[in-house]
Amino acid sequence: MTADPLSGRIASEMRLSEYLARAGENESEFSRRSGVPQQTVNRLCRGEGGPRGGTALKIERATGGLVKLKDLVEVEPVADGDAA
Repeated sequence: MTADPLSGRIASEMRLSEYLARAGENESEFSRRSGVPQQTVNRLCRGEGGPRGGTALKIERATGGLVKLKDLVEVEPVADGDAA
């Protein structure tokens, strides 16, 4: 019996590239399985921009909820004086 590299992961943050590495899945395989274009998967793994439209939902579903929208986008903290 082999250990599932994703089991026991309780943390609320996992980047797509980390998910793929732990799952032993490459970008092309994930693209086919998730319905997200391979070019988009590659861009998100490199941290170049966030997902558009239903892409984040497709990724969340394909990863069993381990990769969420907040894990796909970089959000800079807002300083107290910067809030609108």
